Amino acid sequence: MFTCDVASIDLTPLPLLSNDTATDNSLLSEQNTTDKALLGIPEWLAQINEDISRALERGANIRQLVEARACAIDSLLIALFKWFELDKTDLALFATGGYGRGELSLYSDIDILLLSP
Repeated sequence: MFTCDVASIDLTPLPLLSNDTATDNSLLSEQNTTDKALLGIPEWLAQINEDISRALERGANIRQLVEARACAIDSLLIALFKWFELDKTDLALFATGGYGRGELSLYSDIDILLLSP
């Protein structure tokens, strides 16, 4: 089973969010309005993809790169889940497909499943 351990991925300066401090990150800080915070997400994702592309060109381990992208998306979804206070509901979020296996290649779609009782 894949587990996301951002600390074990050495892709500096890959701008990953910490799962523990996802809501404290400037991407989704309380000082930002919801609209302003959400507007920064495409640029953040573009930076993730650019950093991973550069690491690939330098010959980085491909397995590490697909795991890094999955971790980045994990961090983003966790931050959004907390931002919109969905963690206080009965809603459950599951990663499925390649993403659920921790194998998220550049430009892959992100398969998720939301379950509600």
